[in-house]
Amino acid sequence: MFPLIKRGISYGGNAQFSSQPLPNVPDAFCELAIPQPDRFYGYTTGPFGGFSKKENMVLSHPSMIRYAMPTVDGAFPFLIFELKSPAKGGTLWHADNQAAGSGAHCVSSMRYLMQQANGEDAAVPSTKALAFTVCVDGRYVEFNIHWYSEGTEEYMMSCIDSFRTVQEKDIQECRNWIKNIIEYCLGQCRTEIVNALETLHPFPPTWSNKKPRTRGGSSTPATSFTTTSGNK
Repeated sequence: MFPLIKRGISYGGNAQFSSQPLPNVPDAFCELAIPQPDRFYGYTTGPFGGFSKKENMVLSHPSMIRYAMPTVDGAFPFLIFELKSPAKGGTLWHADNQAAGSGAHCVSSMRYLMQQANGEDAAVPSTKALAFTVCVDGRYVEFNIHWYSEGTEEYMMSCIDSFRTVQEKDIQECRNWIKNIIEYCLGQCRTEIVNALETLHPFPPTWSNKKPRTRGGSSTPATSFTTTSGNK
C-alpha cells in the first residue's frame, strides 16, 4: 500500500527525535512532547547516501547534527507515519496531534538549515521547508502537509487528502501520493538541501564556538500551531 523502497531513502521508527528543533510556544500550558513517530523516512547519509564528503561533514557538525539527524536513522526526515490501532484505543485524533508535533519538528529543522546557509534573519520560503505526515488507523488514511507561515509566525498543518483502506481505488491513490511525495523529496527538496550544505562548507566562523539551540532558547522564534480548520 505504501511503496517506499528507493535508493537514497533511510527509515526508522519508535525512536525519540532530538529536542532542539521543537518550536518554542511560550503561551502553551505545557511543553510540546518530543516526537517519537511510529515510522519516518529521511535521506541516507554516509558513503552510500549520495552526499559528498563535504556535505556529510556539514551534516555531522555539532552545530547541525541535532537538526539534520534527529536520530541515527538518516537525515532530515520528510515523511512521518503515525499508526493507530482502534482495538487498542488509538484514534486518528491521537495520530493527528502527534503528527502536528512531528511535522513541525521536520519543518523547523529544514528552516534551521536554510537560515544557517543564508543568514539567521533570512526569510525562508515555505516551499523550501515542507514535511509530510500520514495518519493511519484500521480503515482510514490521512495525508497532511506541514509548513511555516512567515506572515503569521505559525507552524501550519493541512490535510491534503484522505482515503479508506477497504476501497481498492483508494489504495491505488495512496500509492500515487507516496510516489509523488518521494519524487518531490528526492528531487527538488534534496537539491535545496545539497545547495545549503555546499554553502556551509567551509564551516561558518560562528560554528567554531556555537552551541546548539536549546528548547525555549531566545533564538527559537515564538510561534503557534494552526490547522486549516482554524484551531490552535
